[in-house]
Amino acid sequence: MRWAVITLVLLVAGMASARPSVHTVRKGETLTAIANKHGVKISQLRRWNGLKGDTIQAGDKLHLRDSAATHSYRVRKGDTLGRIAKREGIKVAQILELNPGLRPKRLRAGKVIALPGGKAGAAQGPAPTKVTCPGEVRRLGKHPYYRLRRKSASWATRQTADALRRGFDHVRSRHRLAPAVHVHDASTREGGELSHHLSHRDHRDVDISYYQRRCPKSGCPVRVVKPSQLDVRRQWTLISYWLRQGDVEALFIDYKLQKLLYEHAKKRGVRKDKLRAWFQYPDPPGTRRGIIRHWNSHRNHVHARFKKARCPAGCCGSK
Repeated sequence: MRWAVITLVLLVAGMASARPSVHTVRKGETLTAIANKHGVKISQLRRWNGLKGDTIQAGDKLHLRDSAATHSYRVRKGDTLGRIAKREGIKVAQILELNPGLRPKRLRAGKVIALPGGKAGAAQGPAPTKVTCPGEVRRLGKHPYYRLRRKSASWATRQTADALRRGFDHVRSRHRLAPAVHVHDASTREGGELSHHLSHRDHRDVDISYYQRRCPKSGCPVRVVKPSQLDVRRQWTLISYWLRQGDVEALFIDYKLQKLLYEHAKKRGVRKDKLRAWFQYPDPPGTRRGIIRHWNSHRNHVHARFKKARCPAGCCGSK
């Protein structure tokens, strides 16, 4: 009897681990039916896929688990969910969502639970690299998660190019199914005035299309994005990495989209002091505060201004 129980437990665990990570919506399917089929909650499906209601369409791809990395944690003697959450810098609600059926009052030592964020250092993403001659101007390299619009305006400092690469490496590690986006403009090789831009003159400004919930195979285009179209989770993964690593001086984002990112960051447990330092929202659009600010004509792209390179003498010239 004992071995039968153990076998049953292992079988159930195997079935759970074999659950697919993505579901393609078929004609006539509802969110409730999909949740029941895969043994998840409707609230989880909404959160994992950035849904506000229950409206889905045939062909949509729904995540069946949080695509952000998770790691296992073995409960220690004396642990409570509150203590674990405080130690890990997360919220109790996040733990409960990742562990359906978990009873806080019956938390016993030795139990293994899932926590948000990868293993040590994974949540922060790749650390900044030591760039030789960071102020030197070079053409941006290729990356599987972004497309360059035009070669003539794809020049940036080595420091900017490195931050761009690291940011998209981080997205790739957290969201394997994320579409590519478009790098619309950086700077010309010589720098200086660039048509249709007030900035982009010193090789540290880059325009990038928004992550969108539905994008063609060629990548998310530079087009006006409504709040309901923004892929909030993937967008936050990218810009929060640059914020945490101290890569950016400013991020110009439309105020309505900024609001969604703020609310998402708050739900993910970002501290109040960080929210105030990073976001202009909820202050009015004209307020001169925060790294993320509203600027007109930024409904179709993010304008990332990376920090100015500090480089040794003789390493700042263009080649």
